[in-house]
Amino acid sequence: MRPASLLARARGLGLRVAEEDGRLRVEGDALTEELVAEFLATKAEVLALLQREAERVSPCPCGECREPGAVQHGATCYCPSCIALDPELDVYRERAAAEDAAGKADAEYEAAERAAIQAEACTPAELDALKVAKREEVP
Repeated sequence: MRPASLLARARGLGLRVAEEDGRLRVEGDALTEELVAEFLATKAEVLALLQREAERVSPCPCGECREPGAVQHGATCYCPSCIALDPELDVYRERAAAEDAAGKADAEYEAAERAAIQAEACTPAELDALKVAKREEVP
């Protein structure tokens, strides 16, 4: 889960999420083991996000969090209109697209390798040699 989405989810559950002396603090009755695991997995990113929030002084540009009964998210807001304004969103999308392309290329290579092995009926020793050769190809 993206750090911004995780933070919005936690705040939506009424959790207090803060950075204190470089440490991440998450408190509240709704804190589950699943959320703890997600925060641990994205701790550095969440801390960076909290620090960027603290540096921002401008109010939320949208009207969604200013409507009566809406939850104010602090210096920044994680409603869809504000997330779209996040300058890091394009960087995140580019990184995700590159990772997807790399994963697809790996899957295609492995499928071709399996097909070649099945066609050639490689012995286990030949299969091991192919794996070693593949590892040596990767820079």
